[in-house]
Amino acid sequence: MKGAYPYVVDSSECIFGAQGQYYKKMDFSTVLNCEKRPTIIDLPPTKANDTNLGLIPNCCRNGTILPTWMDPTKSTSVFRMQVFKMEPDLNRSVINPPINFRINGTFNPDYLCGQPIQVSPSLFPDPTGLPVNTSAVASWQVVCNITQAKASTPKCCVSFSAYYNDSVVPCGTCACGCSSSTNQSQTCSAAAPAILLPSEALLVPFENRTALAVAWAELKHRTLPSPLPCSDNCGVSINWHVYSDYTRGWSARITVFNWDEMAFPDWFAAVELDKAAAGFQAMYSFNSTVLDAGSGNNTIVMQGKPGLNYLVAEAAAADPTKNSSSSWETTVCAIIHKEGYPRNKYCCRRWIPYEGVLQWRGVRSPCHIPHKQQPDCKAKLILLVAHHCSVTENDGKVAQPSDRGGPTIRP
Repeated sequence: MKGAYPYVVDSSECIFGAQGQYYKKMDFSTVLNCEKRPTIIDLPPTKANDTNLGLIPNCCRNGTILPTWMDPTKSTSVFRMQVFKMEPDLNRSVINPPINFRINGTFNPDYLCGQPIQVSPSLFPDPTGLPVNTSAVASWQVVCNITQAKASTPKCCVSFSAYYNDSVVPCGTCACGCSSSTNQSQTCSAAAPAILLPSEALLVPFENRTALAVAWAELKHRTLPSPLPCSDNCGVSINWHVYSDYTRGWSARITVFNWDEMAFPDWFAAVELDKAAAGFQAMYSFNSTVLDAGSGNNTIVMQGKPGLNYLVAEAAAADPTKNSSSSWETTVCAIIHKEGYPRNKYCCRRWIPYEGVLQWRGVRSPCHIPHKQQPDCKAKLILLVAHHCSVTENDGKVAQPSDRGGPTIRP
């Protein structure tokens, strides 16, 4: 297999099964999997030039496939695997394709796939480098559509901050679900609201924020709940910071944190504003554009430029006794310019996005926003609308394949 790999490498079912009896002279040390319903995972870009696993055109996307309008060169993902026939299906002229495909997202949504439909044989570049194409024996097309469970759990969240308020509104308690373990239920509260934080607390993982949060609450004379609230349990978080506000426009800074063990190459995100997106002027560090969303252009899509488009996974500290693990973050500054509009048109709420998307996943937002102490901008409690991030049916574990068979592809 090249360009992908089975989630479980095990040839014992072949050795002690019918395969071993039929292919007695085969070297099973190179066999990867003998399941009828295997789970196949995409490989990271670092394996693209690997002589054993890579060297397949358009392979090793790490599960990230960009839309054609964003980057057509990264809108295709390919892998190749070698299969063997078993009796009684030994007719070489008859090829039965795998059925019941499913695509389960580790971070992205799940996909519901139809059955294979035979199409014209695909053409591939010749591996020798000659300007010719090699035709496949047969090709099938499988159409898959994004699905999202109604009661799904998010995997990403957003925190809010602003230049006019020194406290950060963090991701909500259990924004991406809470552990049902007995130890966690005894040490933290899933019902208590998240505690306001100093800005530097966003740079450390949740388990190392307790001292900062307690000290900040004491400094601001705020009452702490007992027990303290549980973490957000999100692998990825986004901080939206209102950076400046002038009569002729305002700006925001977006920082993406990756606390997960998985890196995200070619990541992209989108924010949906109320009426402020129409005055979008520029974005630095990221490529960006305003989408034409029907009746109103209120959605800004952003993607890291070369060198800033790889969101590295959380890294352990060199000396755990002195330093905590740290996330990899990437920051962008967006300039929103609205010439000719009165200043009070941007009272609090207009600065804050009410919906966000990261890698096709909705982002869970907190229920409060930083408020400003001025007559035309009173404090409000606003319920922010956001899509939820879906998960597999086994609480984040690899979903079991369908009963009818077929591979499960896991981006």
